[in-house]
Amino acid sequence: MAGNAEYARIRVTAGLGDGLLVKGPPPPRPFAKPKAWKKAQKPAAGPSKAGRNRPIQYGYPSVTNPADIPPPLPWEERLRSATSIRGGYTGQLNTLRRVCQFVDRERPKHPVLAKWIQDNLEMREKNSQDIVHNLLRRGVLESTASQINLSQHARHWYTSGDDGVLIALLHSRIQFFGEMLAELHAAPLAISELLEAAQKYGLNWDTPSQVQQRRGWLESAKLVERAGEDRLAITDVGRDLLAKLTVHRPGFEPTGPATPELLLDKTRGGSNYRYPARQEAVERRRVFEVDPDLIDRGTSAHMDVQDQLAEAVRSAGKEPRSPAPHDPQFDVAWQVGDSVFVAEVKSLTEENEDRQLRLGLGQVLSYAFLLDWPGMNGVQPVLAVERPPTNKYWVELCKEHRVILTWPDVFEDLFD
Repeated sequence: MAGNAEYARIRVTAGLGDGLLVKGPPPPRPFAKPKAWKKAQKPAAGPSKAGRNRPIQYGYPSVTNPADIPPPLPWEERLRSATSIRGGYTGQLNTLRRVCQFVDRERPKHPVLAKWIQDNLEMREKNSQDIVHNLLRRGVLESTASQINLSQHARHWYTSGDDGVLIALLHSRIQFFGEMLAELHAAPLAISELLEAAQKYGLNWDTPSQVQQRRGWLESAKLVERAGEDRLAITDVGRDLLAKLTVHRPGFEPTGPATPELLLDKTRGGSNYRYPARQEAVERRRVFEVDPDLIDRGTSAHMDVQDQLAEAVRSAGKEPRSPAPHDPQFDVAWQVGDSVFVAEVKSLTEENEDRQLRLGLGQVLSYAFLLDWPGMNGVQPVLAVERPPTNKYWVELCKEHRVILTWPDVFEDLFD
């Protein structure tokens, strides 16, 4: 068993193109060597005479240090497009390492780097120029008047082999990167489902190409994996990185870079309660014109009810919680003993009352099914609305589904 423990800690690293290989002892017999081990026995090659470099082979994914993760740009400033590079769904990072190896060694000018990419990656001239431009915009490369260099975080990724650092860098510059990991946390999703999930973030793509481009980077970093013919699942390494990223939540202010209180807490669920953003409330008449849940969360009535519920929870001596990156996107949750109360908030008007209640009931039942907090032994779904519904059957319908229907005047009854 001691031999196996040593084998589990094997890590392959490469120097900056010098072919250096550091490895632990091979596993003892009778265990067979896995294919990944056999492949790693071939040292990474430095520059050949023809100037073409083989991809540097890095070993097993490491756990990313939160201090190495760059804070994300504001959502509106992040790029909507995630361009890919040669290598398919599993080899893009190896291709990027070749580019970074050349940049680190030569400190080339823009035209020289574009020509190297054209020749070594067998790309057209226009495409190679686009690659350089895209790597600059996404923070992987930096340009001065005379040369191109690796950015600080790209250099750290390149020298350490920690793929989480690069993905965190791309997440900080590109929309729906870490957010795509968050969407996969609850269950594997098809590409079409991820395309639909992107709409919650205002990304109304007509084709799945942008989802596939993000998939290429995430799968190359072993953060996601295939789960069937057309489905993706998050890996354990992906979950570890997701817990350290600040992901965007539609309708809420960003919470800033990853901090200890926002990391996954092994003893309790969720994260500290976050007040909804109130820059410019959406008029009620616009509800259901686009995304009903996204628009509703922007109304002042929704925000008022949510904050009133959170305050009622505090007054009862409990702690209101907001979703952690891996949680379903509820509005407020709190814990009573080993039971969790999870709430969805809805504003109501005479015109949209039934539609809002139908939507809210389905959402909160979904949240209760998906929620998984440490030490949790039961979930109580709560549907909080701004006033009693006109149609009284909604109280009985919610009771039939074990959902508590409540409004500000009776919030205190939740804690009797």
